[in-house]
Amino acid sequence: MKSNSESVSHTHDYIPGYSKPALIWLFLGILFYIFWRDIYGGIFILIVGVEWLYWGLGLIILVLTLAEIWRKTKIQGLPRNGVAVIVFVMICGFVLYYLGPHYGFLARFYLFKPRYEEIAWKLSQNFPIEYDTSYYDNLNGALVDKGPPIRVAIVLPGGLLTSFQAVVYDPSGKVGQLQQFKSDPNWDDPELNYLKKLFGGGMYYCEPMVKFWFYCKF
Repeated sequence: MKSNSESVSHTHDYIPGYSKPALIWLFLGILFYIFWRDIYGGIFILIVGVEWLYWGLGLIILVLTLAEIWRKTKIQGLPRNGVAVIVFVMICGFVLYYLGPHYGFLARFYLFKPRYEEIAWKLSQNFPIEYDTSYYDNLNGALVDKGPPIRVAIVLPGGLLTSFQAVVYDPSGKVGQLQQFKSDPNWDDPELNYLKKLFGGGMYYCEPMVKFWFYCKF
């Protein structure tokens, strides 16, 4: 027959049955924020729907886990390990919610960086004489600007013809100045205005990632 101390110790070692689903949920969230562009082609409606479904499922798992811990607490005492698990999952969930889109994109960039570098190197070797200032390379899905220097914008999956995002290679690093643009007062600043004409026009924001590489919006 077990003593009271043994029973309490056993209770403290208890881990909620929903712990594994919660950890799987976190893992799927990480994958979602890295690969959503590739899986869904960046289609906005699908992304929003899946994202809401994901966070709704997380809320359900949280409620079920808290209910299970509450029942165990009333019967056997507070399960410390169970509380630790749910606190860990909640903290990771908040971090994923606020930082997932940004760092998920960076993770995707580093994953595909060798391919991006190959495309940028190939397209920046020379500019076809039949084009004036820029052209679209269908084979590699990239916009190329004559410069100088020659710049390459690798279009990301999804988006529309007039609204899309791209990973931009710019050896001069000047496209990073697009961060300085504001609707007021310097949108028409002549010293920055030339940046809006790159790649045929339409680029309005660029965020530095690593040396020579930028995340840009068109």
